[in-house]
Amino acid sequence: PTPPWLQVSTSATTKKSSASTSVSATSTQVEALMAHLASGQSVVNTASVKLTTTSSNTGAKANYRSLFALYTALNNLKTLASAAQNTATTAGQLSALQSAFNTGLSQVQAYIANNSFSGLTLTSGVARTSETATAATPRQSFTYLGASAISGSADTVIPGLSTSDSFTLSVNQNAGSANAVTVNVPIDLSAMGSTPLTANNVVAYINQQLSAAGVQTKMGLSVTQPTTNVTNGVSITTPGSVAFQVNGVSGETVSFSAPSGQPAVYLTQAVGTASSATSTSAATLPTQQLLKINADPSQSTSSGSTLFTKSYSAAVASAGAVATGADGSVYVISDVTNSASASTSSSSVSSATATTQDAANGGKGVVGAQDAVLSKYDSAGNLVFSRDLGAANSASAYSLSVSSDGGEVAVASAVSGAVSGQALAPGATGSTVSTTVQV
Repeated sequence: PTPPWLQVSTSATTKKSSASTSVSATSTQVEALMAHLASGQSVVNTASVKLTTTSSNTGAKANYRSLFALYTALNNLKTLASAAQNTATTAGQLSALQSAFNTGLSQVQAYIANNSFSGLTLTSGVARTSETATAATPRQSFTYLGASAISGSADTVIPGLSTSDSFTLSVNQNAGSANAVTVNVPIDLSAMGSTPLTANNVVAYINQQLSAAGVQTKMGLSVTQPTTNVTNGVSITTPGSVAFQVNGVSGETVSFSAPSGQPAVYLTQAVGTASSATSTSAATLPTQQLLKINADPSQSTSSGSTLFTKSYSAAVASAGAVATGADGSVYVISDVTNSASASTSSSSVSSATATTQDAANGGKGVVGAQDAVLSKYDSAGNLVFSRDLGAANSASAYSLSVSSDGGEVAVASAVSGAVSGQALAPGATGSTVSTTVQV
């Protein structure tokens, strides 16, 4: 229907009404409209619009004229669309109707784009039942921070790491859904070539591999700067440290796995020079050692079978039982005397054997004459921690056992005097005890 504030002059006006009435378009009207468009004339004709408003606002009058011209043009396009839906319309007629409709629609869109209105903005649009936004909801992130791994800065070479080391990062994408898939990303440090194995370089290399595999989770570093405190006029500097962290995103879970383990045997031994009647060499105190020996039956007979040899300082009177954990770590019990000095020097014995001297109890002083110490090493022979039993007088370690999950270690030892501040029963001088250590 015609808006009440507009009047259009047509050939069908009567004395009672100057507005056209809604009637079904005849074939003659459709053909005339198609011919009108085919001749290059516009479906939007503001010149044919006559206003009856008495408003003196010129901007409003221009708006009324333009809006009614668009209104009439859209009705004409609707006439073409209705004709196209007629079941009697032939294929040739349908093609001509489609062409005329597209021409008219382009004229309407051009008129809207190229003509301004006073006090309002008019835009063309498309009717839709749904809308898809391009903005994505950000994924939630998480951070897993490991323990301090390096004493120094992020440019410090990681101790115990070599280009022969490798592991696999397994990333489960879309975890928990039917579309879950696991992406295994091999990390082979030999690909770094001569690049120094610093924390920064290693993390950069790992992240390159993760990106190439299409994984969003990345590795990062948490750096603690060195600090200096002055106590009683003495400056004490605490070195900086670096810890590795996993910067993950929701929908991805990460796990680390080492390559297939190489079979090996760990053992302790005492090495020294004994005095004899035929030797002029002076006797030396035996040195306690921890050895890792390759037990792979397929290894070449020409290759070195000793993977590493770790020599303890003179503080260690004896190194006893050895046990391994599920994660490949190695536990050793030893007897440490009170006459020790904690040495951390290292030297290379041969190309196949690395010898390192260190304090079996991590540099802690022994309270009594001798104490039992539990030490944990990784599979490369790096000391993870050492814990002493804490005997007031003396303690000797005999055996140990590691739980299946590696969370506890039981140590059997003989103790003289109280243990870790616990008083002995009246009249007792010592006992054989079993101590469970949480690791």
